[in-house]
Amino acid sequence: MAKYDEQAKDISYYVVTSSSEDACYVISKRSFPRLLRRVTFSKNECTCGYMDQFGIPCRHFIAALAEYEREDDTLTQYFHDYYTVAKYSEAFEGAQIRLPLEHELKRDKSCLPPLVVKRTGRRKQKRIRSNGE
Repeated sequence: MAKYDEQAKDISYYVVTSSSEDACYVISKRSFPRLLRRVTFSKNECTCGYMDQFGIPCRHFIAALAEYEREDDTLTQYFHDYYTVAKYSEAFEGAQIRLPLEHELKRDKSCLPPLVVKRTGRRKQKRIRSNGE
């Protein structure tokens, strides 16, 4: 939900103008020249492309939902199906992870610690501070 929260925090910077009952235009107050995005509720789309890429409602779509106050809509219906638990469990349905038992593990001697090389020059030592410091 972090990506959604990031999109939702900036909706106050947008002006929504109605085009039809199903579509509207969202205009940014902060950008110059003014950017215009078309939001279509029935197709779950916005012309910015964020929803197509991530499957999460973009800030324009969220601003339009807030403006229209669509109480009959639930927010989850605008997320892509791959964010549901059913799709997640379906993706990992046949996966099996087999972890070895401790007595099955063998020590690998091919990976050794680095060689210790004595550096040339005088060693750095902390000096003893005098009383005035």
